[in-house]
Amino acid sequence: MRPDTSRWRSPSTYDYLDDLVAADLAWEWLRRNADYQRDYAEVKHPDADRERLTNMVRMRWGLRFPCRPNFSASETAVFWAPGADPSTVMLTTTPPLAGLENFVPPLNPRNAQLGPEGLSIVHGEGDAAIRLLLLGDARPDQPLAALVVLDADGLDRIEAITRLWRALHHRPGSPDTRLTAQRGRRLRHMLQAVDGRMNGASNREIAKVIYGAPRVAADPWKTSALRDSTKRLIKDGLAMIAGNYRKLLRHRRKS
Repeated sequence: MRPDTSRWRSPSTYDYLDDLVAADLAWEWLRRNADYQRDYAEVKHPDADRERLTNMVRMRWGLRFPCRPNFSASETAVFWAPGADPSTVMLTTTPPLAGLENFVPPLNPRNAQLGPEGLSIVHGEGDAAIRLLLLGDARPDQPLAALVVLDADGLDRIEAITRLWRALHHRPGSPDTRLTAQRGRRLRHMLQAVDGRMNGASNREIAKVIYGAPRVAADPWKTSALRDSTKRLIKDGLAMIAGNYRKLLRHRRKS
């Protein structure tokens, strides 16, 4: 069960990527990983120990729930474990302390999935979508509080909570800064280049599709700058599939 990459030559095949947030783009890389595809097939085997294998997928790949590799991020809801994706907002019931407002957030519980730790939902749509994890018995229709783990990813978690708060209180939205427009364009080219490689295309064929045949023909291929650029796209794309997809889930902050 693999993604259909046969239409890699058509730029329009990748248009849907422009509307995805970081959590969705990370899935586009993982679903192309052959080891993940095998793990998913094992989870869905009729005789499988589903609980054990689902936990294995969570630990190995960072997913809360196994997703079908042939489904794109626009076709399925992808939920990452909070340890893999610090922008997953963890919510719990508001403690009964004097002076706290019992605010029931107007959550839009799209694509809800229940797991051992609680209920995962997507609030909002498109580039405004935020992944939420309601811990334990917390429900969308009761007063909720956000939980911030004070780990190295604390700033990422706080930024995600800020985005949620602004959305809930109808304030101007703040973008998910993990992805810039420039980075998004390169990721799109990387994915197209890797799909071309998976379909047996040569580096020169891939370059013609991405950069255009006239530009490729303008210089000798062996010394062309486009040859080097294409090789880097493929190399970096394969690294994304092998595990660097997790880097998309975190901000690139200076230490």
